[in-house]
Amino acid sequence: MKSQRCQPMASPSHADYLKLLGLISVRMSNIETHMRNFISEMISDDYELNVRIMAGNSFTDLLRLLKSVFPYRVSEKKVLQQFDALAIDLSNLNDERAKYIHSDWTLGDVDGIAVAKRMKVSRHKRGLRVDLKQNEFELLQDFLDKVEVVIEKLTQLKVVSMPIYIAHRAETAKKPYMAWDKDGFPIRTPINKTIPKRPSVVGHS
Repeated sequence: MKSQRCQPMASPSHADYLKLLGLISVRMSNIETHMRNFISEMISDDYELNVRIMAGNSFTDLLRLLKSVFPYRVSEKKVLQQFDALAIDLSNLNDERAKYIHSDWTLGDVDGIAVAKRMKVSRHKRGLRVDLKQNEFELLQDFLDKVEVVIEKLTQLKVVSMPIYIAHRAETAKKPYMAWDKDGFPIRTPINKTIPKRPSVVGHS
């Protein structure tokens, strides 16, 4: 999905700004859903378990999980390089999203022309940093285009890596389950044996 661009001499209305901001919010939420489903498929087929693992996770949390799980499931160098590049894109996208979505917007008119002002106040090592901009319609459109490109890359990576991580899931499912000894240290136990309850030991949660 590509954003509809205004003609160079056109003056975007307040509704145009609000539409773009709404599209950005929705599509960034779509990316979170893509990441959540991606991670879920790499973990297990237990939907309820996966929901509990990722419940309430932010974009940053989901990206952290993705960066942890994907290299475990996928070892092919070329696919990992593709993932590393995508992870950078996702991180940059989230930073730029905050600049637009977490700003204070003021919509007004000057001589009959719609004006949109954006103010973003953020912490800085020397205090507060104030970013004040005006009429960034083209930048908003450019950002929405970036979002669409990243969604496409995420979808393509999932298609390429799915046979790999599904095979790895099947392989690791054959390994013995993890259990703990009386001192709280991890041990392995055959699948057909009962897994003892993990003891409560100081220094181990």
